[in-house]
Amino acid sequence: MAMKRPKSSIPKNGTTPKKSRLTQKASPAAPATSEHESVDFYKAHFETDLEDHVTLKLGQGADKTRTELKGATKEVFEGYSVTVNGTGARTHDTDVTDVRSISEFGLVPKVVENFEKKQKKPVSREQLELFQAIGRYMDVSCVSKRRDYLPLICLHIVNHMTRTRETIVKNNALLAKATASNTLTEEIIDSCRDQGLTRPRILYLAPMMKHAHAFVHQLAATVFAPGERHTLMNLSRFEEEFGDDGNVASANRPVDYQEVFSGNIGDNFRLGIQFAKKALKLYQKFDEADVLVASPLGLRMIIGEEGEKNREIDFLSSIEIVVVDWAHVISMQNWEHLQSIMQVLNGVPSALTVDISRVRNWATQNLGKFYRQTLIFSELNFTELQVLYAQSCSNYAGGVSIVENPKSLLENIEKPLTQEFHRFECERPEDQSDLRFEYFTRNILPHLDSGTMIFVPSYFDFIRLRNYFKKENLSFLQLHEYAKDKKVLRARNMFYKRYRKFIVMTERFHFYKRFVIKGVTSLVFYQLPTNPHFYHELINSSTAETRLDSRVIFSKFDVIRMQGIFGKPQTKQMIKADEKYHVLVSE
Repeated sequence: MAMKRPKSSIPKNGTTPKKSRLTQKASPAAPATSEHESVDFYKAHFETDLEDHVTLKLGQGADKTRTELKGATKEVFEGYSVTVNGTGARTHDTDVTDVRSISEFGLVPKVVENFEKKQKKPVSREQLELFQAIGRYMDVSCVSKRRDYLPLICLHIVNHMTRTRETIVKNNALLAKATASNTLTEEIIDSCRDQGLTRPRILYLAPMMKHAHAFVHQLAATVFAPGERHTLMNLSRFEEEFGDDGNVASANRPVDYQEVFSGNIGDNFRLGIQFAKKALKLYQKFDEADVLVASPLGLRMIIGEEGEKNREIDFLSSIEIVVVDWAHVISMQNWEHLQSIMQVLNGVPSALTVDISRVRNWATQNLGKFYRQTLIFSELNFTELQVLYAQSCSNYAGGVSIVENPKSLLENIEKPLTQEFHRFECERPEDQSDLRFEYFTRNILPHLDSGTMIFVPSYFDFIRLRNYFKKENLSFLQLHEYAKDKKVLRARNMFYKRYRKFIVMTERFHFYKRFVIKGVTSLVFYQLPTNPHFYHELINSSTAETRLDSRVIFSKFDVIRMQGIFGKPQTKQMIKADEKYHVLVSE
């Protein structure tokens, strides 16, 4: 259906946008676009100096708006729940429903051409919709199983770096000419502010080496046209370290496990990339690189902990675009590493090694976090992801949260099942752990039979339960991500032979191992899993000879976990119902 659009907002940057001369291919499924004036969003975003009262409000979090796209206004992002977060800093067009073609974002023509040649097919509707936010330099949190966004990220990054280099070269020539003719003025010097406090501008974070490998190759394909003479320095070393190492996950594991754990799954890496004319230089020192590629673990080993001596964080002072990819996998590694990295971005370096006269005014005023664009991609929605988006994104252009609408997964249950749902009252999220523990020990634990598995997503909750079970001298075994293989095998055998009454397992253990635990006749979800597929996966793998008993403990703060399993309508009913106890019986 064709869209009705408001008139395009034109950035107030003192320039007259030029008509786009590129013709953008679009798939038949792509949303309709009307002709716009091409807007240079790079210039509109980074060459705008925010007024003091605006930055003050940004720092205070004032004037924030939250708009959900739905009903008649939601003619884009079909199948997704979309929330636009505004800041009140109205400087350039941030209307993501005013659909522009790729060629109307003021991108470098050669970069767009390389992108099109690499993609080899028209831009899809979903790609075009997503680029409405990316191309406008807005923050994005995208929860979807789609994998078509990597070309868009690289298009955006390569355009950003190309514009940066062109601007610096142009200003170098302007300054040289003015100096040679003895006409250099303060106004000319001030107009040539085009750099940050340090060189690196892009940070790409991913959990595994294979993800970094795909990113670097997509980046190179966007920088260089097919057949164009170019150099990718240290390519052999890169392929040896980051390329496919022949690792193939067991075919007995679920498909999603095979996809994640096949290939080069190394999780400790970092790589600096420098843009040069006709070349991409890999393995550059971080303070001499333009693009930083790292895993959260690999980068955390450099930046260290707050208060440590010899911390290396200066190179993160002028990051302008940060990409967090495969966030759902990162959440199963160590989420704190990612949080620590986000906290130190755009700080003040301990020493300056640049010409201060070339540094942008907003960078000298330590306002980099208000200009930084953050792009987060995850296949799963979870509370920590939403908190990261809310707390780490301060972009004055605002942001867009895009979440694929969850569907009920109950139809995937293959076993006769009695599901008990126990809701406990909780008014503050920080009280969840205590109240959940109290409810479990009083109302659930005394009624559990032998053969019960207790599934615990949080390792901290797991430690608490383990200590309590030991204190009460209860008969139990444990499976957690730090357990050695021999102890795991012994625990599984002892549980199967009923030498112990309970077995307590963490979500991370299940994520990394995906073992079938034999002997399970009753299940307790101390909290629902982050990955909704684990719910029916654990139920279907049980060995109950008759009907399996399953118990779920939840509060209103588990809404995201519940929606992923039961869908939105049933989740709303369970949370809003007067009854705190529900039973579902399936054959």
